Amino acid sequence: MGYGVTDSWWTEVEGHWESRADGFKFRTVDFENAVRLLRQESWWPETALFIEYDPVGRDPQHHTATLGGLFRKDFGPSSSVFNILFDHDLGPNATTGVRLRYTGMSTWQFVPEFAPGIEVFGDAGRVGSFVNSAGQDHRLGPALTGGVDIEGVGEFGYTLAYLFGLTPASPNGTLVWRLEFDRRF
Repeated sequence: MGYGVTDSWWTEVEGHWESRADGFKFRTVDFENAVRLLRQESWWPETALFIEYDPVGRDPQHHTATLGGLFRKDFGPSSSVFNILFDHDLGPNATTGVRLRYTGMSTWQFVPEFAPGIEVFGDAGRVGSFVNSAGQDHRLGPALTGGVDIEGVGEFGYTLAYLFGLTPASPNGTLVWRLEFDRRF
């Protein structure tokens, strides 16, 4: 659930579920904030500062704080998003150091319900002590995203992607699906 406090500040509470070897489980509730620094004007991308607190449910002694940059640029029916994120664990069981990860997606919208594209994800590891690229997690693959706006109800959105592992440390394949419901108040 999110709320636009101003035209440049959004705050959100978001739930996450994951499927792993031990089954499909609730992972966490995240508390997120984004503050827009630049609007999409001329050739500059829209830019926002991202701050997140992630109290991981499986380990009450370990939480994660994230700080990063969110970037978006639209060209006609195409849209590209790239996020650079720095994670730091907190608490007595926390791992040391700051980790660097990134996410990105570029789509071409034919109609609001159908926009094929490509998605990328990567986790380079701990800043200052990156392992060689073979030990890092990088994934890339086709994606499909879209949404349906139902008047008086809200907008239902989806993303479906299959990401192929690009390095030996990456899973061979990852199915990604996201469902979202937006209602303006």
